[in-house]
Amino acid sequence: MLYALDDRETMKSVAAQLVKNKLATVPEVSRGLDIPPSTLRDVVSVFSDSGVRGLIPTQRGPNGSWKFTPERQQRTLETARAQPEGTWAEITASANEDEEGGLLASRGNSDLTSSGDRKG
Repeated sequence: MLYALDDRETMKSVAAQLVKNKLATVPEVSRGLDIPPSTLRDVVSVFSDSGVRGLIPTQRGPNGSWKFTPERQQRTLETARAQPEGTWAEITASANEDEEGGLLASRGNSDLTSSGDRKG
C-alpha cells in the first residue's frame, strides 16, 4: 500500500491492521514505522474500538458563537479605540456581547476583571 509520508492517518491505520491481524508485532511495526510502542498500542486500541474513523483527528477549536467573527473583531477594535485605557477584559467583553447585549455579563466576568484591571 502506498501513502504519502505525511499521511499520518493512513500510516496509523496500516500499523494498527498489521498488529491487529497478527501480521507483525508491536516492536516490529514500531521500529519499521518509527512509532513509539506506547503510541502504537493506543492506535491499535482506538482502531479496535472505533475503526478507521477513530484514527481521523477531529477539528479542534472554538465552535459557533465563540468564534472571533469579523463583527466581533470590529467591535473589539472600536472599543479599544474608544477606551484606550480600558482593560483587556473590558475590551474582550465588549466583543463577546451578543446583539441583545451582555452575554458575558449574564455569565459573570469576575475572573477576567479581577486579574486584568489596570489601576493606576
